[in-house]
Amino acid sequence: MQIPTPPLPQAIHAVSPTLYEALRTCKAKALWTRFGPRQIIPETPNALLGTSFHKVMEVAALGQLPADEAAVTPAARLVFDAEAQRTFEAAHPLLRGKYATREHLPNYFLQRERAAAAATRLSLAIHAQLGDAPAPSSGAAPSLEQTLTSADGQLKGKIDWLKAADHEVVDYKAGIVPQGEGLEVSDRERRQLTFYAYLAHERGHVIQKGTIVRSNGKTCSIQITPQEALAIAQDARRALADYNQEVES
Repeated sequence: MQIPTPPLPQAIHAVSPTLYEALRTCKAKALWTRFGPRQIIPETPNALLGTSFHKVMEVAALGQLPADEAAVTPAARLVFDAEAQRTFEAAHPLLRGKYATREHLPNYFLQRERAAAAATRLSLAIHAQLGDAPAPSSGAAPSLEQTLTSADGQLKGKIDWLKAADHEVVDYKAGIVPQGEGLEVSDRERRQLTFYAYLAHERGHVIQKGTIVRSNGKTCSIQITPQEALAIAQDARRALADYNQEVES
């Protein structure tokens, strides 16, 4: 087995929630996360299925699934299948060598049904709000899958759903959680939601709530204050500065 060459230590100019978590635990991990050759390490099946889950939820939130209750679930399955096929074809050869087709990925049909069920609930709620109004286009819905960057350029993150009218940020989690678990927001998820809240605050949005929506249909929320959001932002900047100082030295 050939050991990959470690990436050259270099400065990181902006930190995302994922990089922030890496910086909190291991600076070498942050280096690999940011600059490591991604083509060397195969994607996990969960990563591919997670991307498909997010795509289905994005389409549902845009009101682009059918309003008919009998048609929305099959339509959501088709969206999941199409996105899974796209990501599978672009996946690492080792992953495609292990799994002959996308359907052979572990928990494929379970995750597809969970995505379809979650999207159906969301789609019906969206259509109930829209009434006879036309569904918004992707360009008309900047609050979905929007990447925000702080004014100083040091913090950035892609928010699954910024519900400005509800003063809420929402993040979807596609991972399989054991029965009875996942009913509360974890410490890592709390930091992620609060990180997003800070970025939204900088854009003039008042965020008071963060919500995790899991693929099994469970949701859990936390209250977020501006002080908590600022504290997370300051800690992320401090972690970034500590890393860059070590690189310079």
